[in-house]
Amino acid sequence: MKKEQLVKVSDVKVGDLIETSNGYTKVSRVVTEHIREGYYIIDGGLKITNDHPFLHDGEWITPEKYDGEKQYVEETTPTVYIETESGEFLTYSGEKHWTVSGNYAPDWF
Repeated sequence: MKKEQLVKVSDVKVGDLIETSNGYTKVSRVVTEHIREGYYIIDGGLKITNDHPFLHDGEWITPEKYDGEKQYVEETTPTVYIETESGEFLTYSGEKHWTVSGNYAPDWF
């Protein structure tokens, strides 16, 4: 993947460089078709599972602890887990971006 190019998470590959709040990091692991029973939509844009931490006001929290606008969507959903060397990456929805954890998953993957 080239720098400055937005791609779907489903198109990210091991070895790609992806953006962080401090530059770029290398993708070290990708797990696709990780089936979940639902996800949250945060502030009308970020779609994230209940156990996936994201940075909010300088603190790593999960969606359940977020006190802003959120909606839970209960449906079977294939998700993508992306692990990075720096432990974080940026994700975008329209003009807004979020810093999400890039190495939070349990070892059972």
